[in-house]
Amino acid sequence: MQQCKSCGRDILFARNVKTGRVMPLDPRAPVYRVQQDGSRQLAALPEKGALVSHFATCAHANKHSRSRRRIPASALRETVHKICEIAIVENDARALSIRVERALRELIGDVEEAK
Repeated sequence: MQQCKSCGRDILFARNVKTGRVMPLDPRAPVYRVQQDGSRQLAALPEKGALVSHFATCAHANKHSRSRRRIPASALRETVHKICEIAIVENDARALSIRVERALRELIGDVEEAK
C-alpha cells in the first residue's frame, strides 16, 4: 500500500478498465448500494469489496487533476499570435527559433506556476 503525496492517506492503485488509466483508490472509504425497499424508503447496503476513487475523498485532489494542468486556450492563442508576429518580423531563422523558444518557455512557466 502507498500513501497519497498530498494528504498522506493509504491508497491503492488499479487500472480503470474503461479508460485504461491507473487510478488511486481509497481502501477505507465506505461504499453503499442504495435500494428502495417495498415502501418509499431507500436502504443503504454496504458494498463489500468496492473501493472509492481517492479523487473523491482527498482534500487536495484538484492538485493532481490532469484537466487543471492543461494549458488554457486563451494562453495558447496568445502564444501562437506572438509566434506569428515574430515570424513576420524576423528574417533570420536562428533569431526566429530563439524568440519562439522564449515565447514557449514563458507559456510553460505560466502553466507550471499555476500547478
